[in-house]
Amino acid sequence: MRRRRSTAWVFILAAAAAAACARKPADLTPEGAVRELLERIERVEKRMETDPVEARAIYDLMSSRTKANLIERARRASTTSGREVPPEEMIAPGRFAMR
Repeated sequence: MRRRRSTAWVFILAAAAAAACARKPADLTPEGAVRELLERIERVEKRMETDPVEARAIYDLMSSRTKANLIERARRASTTSGREVPPEEMIAPGRFAMR
């Protein structure tokens, strides 16, 4: 019985330690969303052309109005280029500005 309790405590402490090492979830406030967007942009701005997954992550954090604009631009680019252009490819690296 005593051995079971010891084993249980070890398991509980290990689970708590693992949870403490996990990445914090994004803040669900508007300020948290902006902070997350800016951090992602800062991390990937130089690599975005070579990493479409990172570009998609930035696209997913944008407002619906911005996404609609990028979708329309991607549609026009697809028409003129003859290939399907995803909207996240319309994000120009180095063109982000703080307002």
